[in-house]
Amino acid sequence: MNSVLRFIFFVICVVCGTVNSLPCLTNKSKQDFNKARDALKILKNYLKSRASSINSKIQALDKDMTSMEEDFKRRQWVKYNNHCYYIGDDSVMWTEAEDSYVFFLPILETSFWLGSTDVVNDDWRWIYDQTQLSYKNFYSGRPYPTSNSKSYTYNCMTIYYSNCYWYDSECQYGAPFVCERRQWVKYNNHCYYIGDDSVRWTDAERKCREIGGYLVKIDDSSENSWIYQQINNNSEKTYYWLGSTDVVHGDWRWIYDQTQLSYKNFYSGRPFPVSNANTYNNNCIKMKYSNGLWKDEQCQYTYPYVCESNFCKFYTTAYS
Repeated sequence: MNSVLRFIFFVICVVCGTVNSLPCLTNKSKQDFNKARDALKILKNYLKSRASSINSKIQALDKDMTSMEEDFKRRQWVKYNNHCYYIGDDSVMWTEAEDSYVFFLPILETSFWLGSTDVVNDDWRWIYDQTQLSYKNFYSGRPYPTSNSKSYTYNCMTIYYSNCYWYDSECQYGAPFVCERRQWVKYNNHCYYIGDDSVRWTDAERKCREIGGYLVKIDDSSENSWIYQQINNNSEKTYYWLGSTDVVHGDWRWIYDQTQLSYKNFYSGRPFPVSNANTYNNNCIKMKYSNGLWKDEQCQYTYPYVCESNFCKFYTTAYS
């Protein structure tokens, strides 16, 4: 028994001696360790607070988007000739009407604001695309000529309900207004707009950007077939601009994100190979309405165009 006790005592001594012989942290090392631990605690609490803040912001944004969607549904938009129109009955200044509703129509109880102004005196243009007035319906003697001092303050356009004539007016006056939105069509969670006006490729890209989209990017054969069906049913029987160009000859890319073409549907022999002199002039892509095939073309030629948008939430109910 005594020998067993002695053995146990010996083992305890060896173990204790080993433990006591381990190196200890210095005071500086302890301070550094505690600082690092405190820093990690601070970082942990910061990340928790940021996560909570981001989550609350996402919830608030979703609530705002839902509210906006319901507001769009409440507004009574009326369709005419592939465009949709809304009559705002609250009287506001011209700039407030433009800020709130974005686009206007040149036609239509008191006077209503229309979407034209002469930022440069007597140079009347539509605010939507800054084009000059190709059609005019002004009342006799209006707008005021530049020789009349009123021409310097009457810079916004109204239409009078009883005669449908247009008048130049002071922009700060309160009046109801007429809004216009382009009709977008939804396909596969993206929205598309067919532009009927024939313009150069660069103007087509600009027009798409101005209405919240971009010149179309086609990712696969099903999307190509769907777009072909849309333009084939359209009144303009011609080619339509697509959103691809080769800034570097032979390197065709989508203007939207500068990615190369993963899907192609060119006519045989097109685009022209770099060995062909035409390749230096034909730098934009168009689609034929009758078969959906693509050709490279000179960008200054004028054709209708197809716009695409990734944001369809507000178009599906009102405009599809």
